[in-house]
Amino acid sequence: MDDHRVAPVDPAGPRTEAEEVRRFRERLGLPGLIDVHTHFMPERVLHKVWDYFDALGPMTGGLEWPITYRQEEAERADILRAFGVRAFTAMLYPHKPGMARWLNGWAVDFARRTPDCLHTATLFPEPGVEAYVREAVEAGARVFKAHVQVGAYDPADELLQPAWGLLAEAGIPVVIHCGSGPAPGKHTGPEPIARVLARHPRLRLVVAHMGMPEYEEFFGLAERYGEVRLDTTMAFTDFTETFMPFPRRALPRLAALGDRVLLGTDFPNLPYPYVHQLHALERLDLGEDWLRAVCHDNAVELFRAVKVAAVRLTRSMMRAWVLPLLLVLCGSAVAAGLISAGNAGAATAVLLLFLVLAGVNSPLIFPRSISAPEAQRRSAVDGRPVVYWRPGCTYCMRLRIRLGRGARRLHWVDIWRDPAGAAVVRAANDGNETVPTVVVAGRPHTNPDPEWVREQISSSP
Repeated sequence: MDDHRVAPVDPAGPRTEAEEVRRFRERLGLPGLIDVHTHFMPERVLHKVWDYFDALGPMTGGLEWPITYRQEEAERADILRAFGVRAFTAMLYPHKPGMARWLNGWAVDFARRTPDCLHTATLFPEPGVEAYVREAVEAGARVFKAHVQVGAYDPADELLQPAWGLLAEAGIPVVIHCGSGPAPGKHTGPEPIARVLARHPRLRLVVAHMGMPEYEEFFGLAERYGEVRLDTTMAFTDFTETFMPFPRRALPRLAALGDRVLLGTDFPNLPYPYVHQLHALERLDLGEDWLRAVCHDNAVELFRAVKVAAVRLTRSMMRAWVLPLLLVLCGSAVAAGLISAGNAGAATAVLLLFLVLAGVNSPLIFPRSISAPEAQRRSAVDGRPVVYWRPGCTYCMRLRIRLGRGARRLHWVDIWRDPAGAAVVRAANDGNETVPTVVVAGRPHTNPDPEWVREQISSSP
């Protein structure tokens, strides 16, 4: 392997380094780089992170960690652009409850004013996590960040299960720091992640830092689960090789996983120049095709798939409101005609009628829907039926109205918002999405009599 040692920071600054990065890109014929692991967050939060590194906090492993890029936010983004980074992320993360939703709000604004940033969001095991994760997805989040070490939480925590299920179905990747480097935490390592993947095998986890130092164990998870990926953040660099060396025997496995390895750097929190990460990858001698895939092509494919999933989610959400909106518009048009004819009383009555019809045909009259995996998990615990439904379905509406207050004792899954729920319904109905489909004790019942469903509620705890 070529010996690219860490160079001291060039006194000329990032401008000279940008030329080195450009030469790297030109050698590979790349139009640019896509870096899935860069940190942008509220400035006061980032400065606290830097203070922690400066103080050699416990999670740094006691290592000297001089931050190379301490510029202001706008200048840091310009440095990445000068390096030819065409898309980057805002890896932000909470360390306590009540922080994630606030960070997600900041991230919406940052993505809006930074078009080349992939809209990033985060989460924490706390009440309400499913709701704000859904809000972030609906706001356009394209990648999530989870930090098991800093958050000191078990990623398999029950509070997170609905959120993992939602993200799995939406196809949105989660960059997750779950390895035990640079210092182990109570819940770091491959075992907690294996438990998450056992319940959510389609979850697109991107294991940060190649899972160091448990490289090979995380490779095993990637080999077992087709949606698991790894990012290169700080891996193979001289800095990391001194205390968490990559096992050379694993190079063939790394080469074989080449279509699921993504460029990550940890910018700006690097203790060496950005270009050294690129040189560290180059000196692995895994070939130019591997490098091109890692530095650009794999991320293009991943986020193209995310965009397609987001479009599908948006369409399904819009579809649920088409009929209610049409009813409101029709009612408004009829009422306007009556008012112009001098019949204001009739106009009011007609408009109210159409508004009632719109409400009845909207998702608003149904209990809050959850994901199919979460509904199945809850049903297994409490024995209550799972109802698969969709907005605008007359029979679903009939069931909901006839059940009255008892409807809230069931677990409801909107198949237009949950692909896994739609798959359950198709499997139960010869490929058709016939609803309502009510699953009791693992057995599906298509469009059952509401009185029978009420009896099942009565017999459940």
